[in-house]
Amino acid sequence: MNGAVALRRGAGLSMVTATPRFGCVRPISKVWAAAERWQAGRTAAVRGGGGGGGGGGGGADDGGHELSTHVSSDGVTPRMVDVGDKATTRRTATARSRIRLPPDVTSKMETVGGEVVGKKGPVFTTAIVAGVQAAKRTSELIPFCHPLPIEDCRVELSLKQGGEIIEVDCTVRVTHKTGVEMEAMMGASVAALTVYDMLKGLSHDIVVEDTALVSKTGGKRDFSRTTGEEEAAERR
Repeated sequence: MNGAVALRRGAGLSMVTATPRFGCVRPISKVWAAAERWQAGRTAAVRGGGGGGGGGGGGADDGGHELSTHVSSDGVTPRMVDVGDKATTRRTATARSRIRLPPDVTSKMETVGGEVVGKKGPVFTTAIVAGVQAAKRTSELIPFCHPLPIEDCRVELSLKQGGEIIEVDCTVRVTHKTGVEMEAMMGASVAALTVYDMLKGLSHDIVVEDTALVSKTGGKRDFSRTTGEEEAAERR
């Protein structure tokens, strides 16, 4: 168990003990107390009571706790959201991942007609296939994502900033009762990881910098990161 961390709590004992590899014993009584306060507040809120501690808080029905649909009535157990009563609408989402390439990669990689070619083969084409596959299998990896009949998935890769940055855009479309943000983010993320795998023979200093939702439409609200606005108009 070298390097493992044990969490113990008992009569008069509230601490995390680490193995000799780290050589430390750190009290976490404040962490325990904060966790207990949070759990008590969540349970009270979901059951319709006030918030934990002073000040009170709205119940699950007054919109004060938007995550209440993701936990059971005990306020603790996670669950899949029931979307049975939601309206079926056309939904789209686009996510973007950015990969930063070090100079020893940009100086060695080859580009042919817009395609980056590495030792393992065509980088962009392989990443596109991986991204589409990943988007279709999102519900197998993210526990409470609904399996969705994806109607369209487009993955596009492009070189930016003189070849130092690769941008991966994944756009997913579906006509359903729930959105495809996670599918878009999964597709962009896995495509970016595939780029790393295809080029890591040149350098391990390749960095997948970030993955973010760029835009979404459909459902209760639209979102656009380019404008910094979120439209929350109710749709019927």
